[in-house]
Amino acid sequence: MPDPWAAGGDAGWTLTFSPSRIFNPRAFQSGGAGMAGTADDIMTFLDALRTGGRGVLRPNTVDMGFSNRIGAVEMEYPGMKFGYFGGIVDDPALAVTPQSRGTVRWGGVYGLDWFIDRSKGLTVLSVTNNALEGCLGEYPVRITEAVYGA
Repeated sequence: MPDPWAAGGDAGWTLTFSPSRIFNPRAFQSGGAGMAGTADDIMTFLDALRTGGRGVLRPNTVDMGFSNRIGAVEMEYPGMKFGYFGGIVDDPALAVTPQSRGTVRWGGVYGLDWFIDRSKGLTVLSVTNNALEGCLGEYPVRITEAVYGA
């Protein structure tokens, strides 16, 4: 990916990527493109969340992160709510997902997608170099279907 790179211009919107931004100590901290590490590091962190914090966070902090923090506010996506760690499956049928109620999912615009289904003991991480599609497109949907055998 060139730096900077603008995506989506033909679709009527533009999203500008700057991969080197992560190395700029003066750059604004980004929640959507600010986490960096190896796949092993990220998986270790996510698995720690699944197992109650495991020395990274307190168990009660993890429980809050896996709980609805927006009350009855309706989101753009039916059957979903929002917590400190990302989107939370509130109603699997309405969300049209095989994931369990309480599953947390999030991703990164550069091609990262992950979810944690604590009731099924699953921590799933997909790391691609496919910006947008790897996070928001059909690809993460197909990964979920493959994991659950849907």
